[in-house]
Amino acid sequence: MVISNLTCTKNNTTVTLAADLAFRGKKIERAYISVDKKYESFVTHDASPFLAVALLPCMKTKENIYIDAPVSSKLLSNTNLIMSLVSKWNIGLTEINIRTKSTTKDNAKPKYTGTFFTAGVDSFYTYLKHAKGSKKITHFILVHGFDIPLSNKSFFNKVKSTVEKVATEEKINAIFLETNIGEIVEKRLLWEFSHGGALAAVALFLRNNIKTVLISGAVKNDQLFPYGTHPELDKLWSTEKMSIKSVGGEYDRLGKINAVVSKSPLALKYLRVCAQNLKGKYNCSRCFKCLMTMMYLEGNGVLSQAKTFDKTIDLAAVKKMYYDYKLKYNIQGEMILALLKQKKRNVPLQVAIAYSLEKSKRPQFMKLLYKAVAAFDQNYNDRRLYQFVFKMNNKDDRNFIFKFLFKKGILK
Repeated sequence: MVISNLTCTKNNTTVTLAADLAFRGKKIERAYISVDKKYESFVTHDASPFLAVALLPCMKTKENIYIDAPVSSKLLSNTNLIMSLVSKWNIGLTEINIRTKSTTKDNAKPKYTGTFFTAGVDSFYTYLKHAKGSKKITHFILVHGFDIPLSNKSFFNKVKSTVEKVATEEKINAIFLETNIGEIVEKRLLWEFSHGGALAAVALFLRNNIKTVLISGAVKNDQLFPYGTHPELDKLWSTEKMSIKSVGGEYDRLGKINAVVSKSPLALKYLRVCAQNLKGKYNCSRCFKCLMTMMYLEGNGVLSQAKTFDKTIDLAAVKKMYYDYKLKYNIQGEMILALLKQKKRNVPLQVAIAYSLEKSKRPQFMKLLYKAVAAFDQNYNDRRLYQFVFKMNNKDDRNFIFKFLFKKGILK
């Protein structure tokens, strides 16, 4: 792969860093990251963000990287450590060679602390834990083009409005960006593995005035497994003057809700966990993530106080939930079931969870077939099925084919 034609342009409203990415010598894809012009002083004009974006996908496709532009010497040095780490994860990543036209060292003096903030459980926990003190968070970072497709502007604007409200109430700043790097890398490597490099790319883009970037850990430190954001990996995307830190690993998601989120009126007012974007709903209250979060809140007796979810849990939907025992998703269901029993809450919900856990031990033939199709699409088909169906979505909702295949587990 070749990274070339690096440019930084601006107009009346935005500053955009862009570069050509040529995977396997094929058609060039123009990758970009844009931010509001008022944050122009935050932007660093080198190719480091695009190296972070391309590294793991190129390890997946087994192609070397040449960069026809300067990159951070610290980041380039760290790529050896990154490749050594992730190649041991046994997810099909192979160490490659990286060459660059030149290297550069950070000479700015950044002073701010930012965190990626989507109004989810992990990001609310991170913010609430770092809202005070000398190293408190000064900037939220929200990216259009990661969990919300670029085509879905109306839903992104809804989420953006929420983040703006939280920022205003908390008297901190919010940085909103737009990028197509998610669309580019997800064709080559599952987002669950590639999103760490994408987040790092945004941090590297803003590093001229962001000194520390906090990434909310999604997995408890004693339960770690290969994943795009990982405490051993996140820190390796750092440079001479900008550090990236993984935080929150002292708790799993239930622990974060128990300890902090369920006790925060701010979080209960604005919490968002859904990635389905169904009919532009803030939280669909039906998908796996929504149902798990609602059950966690119910276990803490605060679901009725959560403003962004349905007030009752659909027990029929709970019974249909599938916990992949190989990926240890069953632990989440078992923990919430134990909490509900301990607190003596919602016996019908306990029954529904127990039913779905037991059913998940013996997945039906069609479930195994759907998983096999998903694996084939990822490993041998360059995710063409996923891309074909995903592009059929309209601006405000998923199409019915996407909904069916996602529900069946074919799309991951």
